[in-house]
Amino acid sequence: MEQKEADLRKLQESPSGKAGIELQIDSEEDERDKNKSVDTEELSSTSGVADSTTVNDNSDGDSNCCRCLPCGVSIKWLVLVLLVVQATVMVLLTRYSRSTGDPSKRYLTSTAIVTGEVVKTVVAFSAIRFDGSHDTLIAVVQDVASELCHRDMLKMSVPGLLYLAQNNLLFIALSNLDAAVYQVTYQLKILTTAVCSMWMLGRVLNWLQIVALFLLAGGVALVQYGELGSSGPTTKHEEDGNTVLGLMCVLSACVSSAFAGVYLEVVFKKERKVSLWIRNVQLGLFGIGFGLLAIWFSPTQDRDIVVKDGFFRGYDAVVWIVVLVHAVGGLLIAAVIKYGDNILKGFATSISIILSSVFSVWLFSFKITPVFLAGSFLVVVAVVLYGMPPMAEPSAATPTYAKLPTEEETGREDAPPSTTLAARAATDDPREDKV
Repeated sequence: MEQKEADLRKLQESPSGKAGIELQIDSEEDERDKNKSVDTEELSSTSGVADSTTVNDNSDGDSNCCRCLPCGVSIKWLVLVLLVVQATVMVLLTRYSRSTGDPSKRYLTSTAIVTGEVVKTVVAFSAIRFDGSHDTLIAVVQDVASELCHRDMLKMSVPGLLYLAQNNLLFIALSNLDAAVYQVTYQLKILTTAVCSMWMLGRVLNWLQIVALFLLAGGVALVQYGELGSSGPTTKHEEDGNTVLGLMCVLSACVSSAFAGVYLEVVFKKERKVSLWIRNVQLGLFGIGFGLLAIWFSPTQDRDIVVKDGFFRGYDAVVWIVVLVHAVGGLLIAAVIKYGDNILKGFATSISIILSSVFSVWLFSFKITPVFLAGSFLVVVAVVLYGMPPMAEPSAATPTYAKLPTEEETGREDAPPSTTLAARAATDDPREDKV
């Protein structure tokens, strides 16, 4: 023991030994800092409430995953169940509401979208009131009013208009496509979001995400090949709708959703910091305004129908559930961001695709073919792979370790004893890289 202490003192007194020890300490500190770094992951929402690509801080992910309700149920798994139920119910009930009943008495999709935007705006305003940042309702109104009068408000008009178009397209798509086919095809929004992110944000995809995108494109192509092959490109039935029109609407909605989401991410990251709920209020107000204009100038005479039969013509319990489920989607995505991660969302989407297919067989007499099964399997695998974190790669900044010359090798008394330490190759001060 005494010999080791003497060797250590002798080592510390030598210049090269000091450099080696300092470099080793720096390396250990850098490694600790690296382990605490924030892992950013992409989350794409399927709702119209600020569905931007969001940064997810996993530094406290373990604590979030371990949070439980008083009954002992993990919040993470509760969010997973709710997300699966929301995605499945939204698709099935929307398809059901648009394919049953007398078409002349059916509700207008334009009024349903405006009603949904009103619900989203009310929910966002309530969240501002009860998030603890404002003491009174008057303070909330003043804060929201000041943001509505700010010039940044106009920037929300772009995603507001795009989300309105997206929601209209999705209603038309579900009026013409089976719920299962729609659910699989709409996963192309992952591909369009990735393209927009590379174009607008300069984001670089890892190899796992690239493989997932190829699988996704192949799976959707298989599903569409089977759908068009079974119905024919010009088939149009009163009950089933126009397949080609439905597919075009889904693809257009994927592009609209991707551009709006990445645009919002640019605004959130590069503009001044504004509460996410206030941004949702701004989006909701633009959605209501553009939606009312769409009703007034609709080429299908929606304005005349509203004047004659009322704004809520054809609304029943199913339609109100559809409206509420669409509005709840944004809240669930926010919960995924807080308590879950991309893997959780990927599993929820995969389970929802399977459930939508099974219930479509029962509710809409949908026929599951081998081609549909193969395409759906590729899409499910792609969704899960895209959300998985990439495998860790060795850092290029990791210092190399070398054996310092010993006293026997140099003949110098101040040479360190025979031991291996981190030695800096250059003659720079080992502290120059520290901040």
